[in-house]
Amino acid sequence: MSAKTQKELNHSSRLGSLGESYVQTVLLEWCDFVTSCGHTTPYDLILDHNNRLYKVQVKTVSQAKTKAGLRYRFNANSLQRSKPYYTSRNDIYALVFYPEKVCLFKPNTGNQRHYTFENAPTKEEEFDSLQETLEQLNNAPVLKPIDDS
Repeated sequence: MSAKTQKELNHSSRLGSLGESYVQTVLLEWCDFVTSCGHTTPYDLILDHNNRLYKVQVKTVSQAKTKAGLRYRFNANSLQRSKPYYTSRNDIYALVFYPEKVCLFKPNTGNQRHYTFENAPTKEEEFDSLQETLEQLNNAPVLKPIDDS
């Protein structure tokens, strides 16, 4: 596999930053607190929901052509990552579909290496996946939007 060009690296970096910003915006509507971690941690965001902290790893991809047709493929656990990347495992994957700007949340409960989808989810599926993920991780209570205080 050839090395990425500077233009490809810039595109990947911008796409990743866009995904992280989008997920943070979504989470701020439903969770008590969300902060970005920068590039010094193996996860991208930390969220607080009902006094429980969750580490979130954001993965952003655009649709790619494969032998089976157009697909979204998210690599969850890359073999190229260093050991410290895994010793502090994230709790949640936020899978951002671009250019649709919608995401799915998945709990990091096992050794799943990738996720593949034919279609981007809906906004309703985005919310449902967050609720289901929090329930799977800790039986979290039902999420309430800001205006339902």
